[in-house]
Amino acid sequence: MARIVMNRGYDPLSGTYGYLTFRVINGKPFVRKKPEMVLPKNPTTEQKDKYKRQKVINECIARIQTRNPNVQESINQRLNIYKRVVRLYNRNSKTLKARSKLIKAILMDYFDTGNRR
Repeated sequence: MARIVMNRGYDPLSGTYGYLTFRVINGKPFVRKKPEMVLPKNPTTEQKDKYKRQKVINECIARIQTRNPNVQESINQRLNIYKRVVRLYNRNSKTLKARSKLIKAILMDYFDTGNRR
């Protein structure tokens, strides 16, 4: 965990942005990288599916959040982004098995506001 030095007049960030989690401890801001997900040895099919699902969802959320130049706004919208990405994952994962194609389809659907299904 790393301590952050903020410029005067700025409130410290609090929440998750991409793969970074910002926290305020005893009035001092800190940031840490979210730990990498690890697939256990000899995973079951269910564990593999859950691992793939979470990796795809996390990647999509990180990409969506980093497109917004306002970091605090992205942090505040994380739950809404998560819910929408999960819906898009559930819809697209039935037809797309490759992780890269699934991520691309989710992001295209997410940003295609004029063509919602």
